[in-house]
Amino acid sequence: MPTNRDARRLARSSSAVPRARSLVLTLAFALACALACTTEAPPALDDGAFTLTNERALAWQVSKRGEDRVDLYLLGSVHMLDAPLRIGPQLEDALGRSDALVLEVDLRQLTPTEASELWLRYGMLAYGERLSDFLSPDTLDLLDAYLQEAELAPQQREALGRMLPWSIAMTLEVLRGQAAGLDEANGVDRYFLEHAPRGTEVIGLETLDEQLFALSSQSNRTQDEMLRQVLTHEGGGDPGELIETWKQGDARALSELVFPEDAGAYDELYETLYFARNARMAEGLLELLEEGPPGRVYFAVLGAAHLIGDSSVQEMLRAGGYESIRMSGAD
Repeated sequence: MPTNRDARRLARSSSAVPRARSLVLTLAFALACALACTTEAPPALDDGAFTLTNERALAWQVSKRGEDRVDLYLLGSVHMLDAPLRIGPQLEDALGRSDALVLEVDLRQLTPTEASELWLRYGMLAYGERLSDFLSPDTLDLLDAYLQEAELAPQQREALGRMLPWSIAMTLEVLRGQAAGLDEANGVDRYFLEHAPRGTEVIGLETLDEQLFALSSQSNRTQDEMLRQVLTHEGGGDPGELIETWKQGDARALSELVFPEDAGAYDELYETLYFARNARMAEGLLELLEEGPPGRVYFAVLGAAHLIGDSSVQEMLRAGGYESIRMSGAD
């Protein structure tokens, strides 16, 4: 019977490669949250907290076409922030009126040990594999130069050398985000998981296993390009710029950062990790809306990149017979 690693190898084939390091950044932050949020968060300090108001939030109200009641609230999140989070009264009221909180992954279902085991399964080289099996000579030279110059502890340097290229790329981006003051403990998903009213049902649309499998299934060429762009700082993708754009609630500017014009709609990484996942998440939400108890209200917190662009989750919900209106009244 084929193993997950066998499936990963079979999935690696030549493909077009995206040219946006911003994509690696957003995925890295999501992965950092998924791994870190399986542990208990330290108490957040009020000093310097960022308040997410209805006017700035990437948030939508979703209703069955022709009906005047809200069935679903959609909020675009970031998985790391530079300050503790608060939410404004309108978002708090929407959360309070919701019967269930919907997340990409229900992080409570994983122990730290289980999360680590998944990382080892999908993010690390298998016995007998070497990075040279996956990387071009140029990218391998860039990585060697980075490992020699970076201020890393010996065990960190050794661990990076045993990872697959995609996991090295994301680890480096998380480290850069942390150096810029971003913290998974301040992530939006984590906030809502911890502040949902008592008794609120929590529903996960995906599992961490599915997310990591999708990442590890990328072709060698795509993984090489991901790591090369991180090591050479190509393609933009400054962590601070992404976070500030999200704080401003500028969906158009965020879309330009994550989905630039030179990244084709069918590039492997975009298709597998955004567009295909958008379709699955929209299908899951439609199933909840259509098959759940009448009158049930859902509050979904999904990565902001899933709620922007022409292939967004809410565009697919519109195709399924629902209307989606920005809560702030912005375009």
